Amino acid sequence: MAKIPEAEDIRWKELKYGVNQKKYYDKHHSVQDFEELEPGQVVWVIDQRSYGRIKEKHTAPQSYLVQTSRSIIRPNRFHLRLGICSR
Repeated sequence: MAKIPEAEDIRWKELKYGVNQKKYYDKHHSVQDFEELEPGQVVWVIDQRSYGRIKEKHTAPQSYLVQTSRSIIRPNRFHLRLGICSR
């Protein structure tokens, strides 16, 4: 008769599997951890090809309110790069 695995063993294996799965997903999808931006920093908005200034962090994850020369936008952190004068 087969032995029923312990609940703790099952949890440990599932946790280990999840960690490995995340590692390989991040590796194959070029996932990057971006640093947080502070209000007042100058950023380059990639899709608009213009500079802007961070007004505040938005409630949505990794989103910021950015004042550009035209308007206030809410881009994701992926679309923002630190401006040259902010480094």
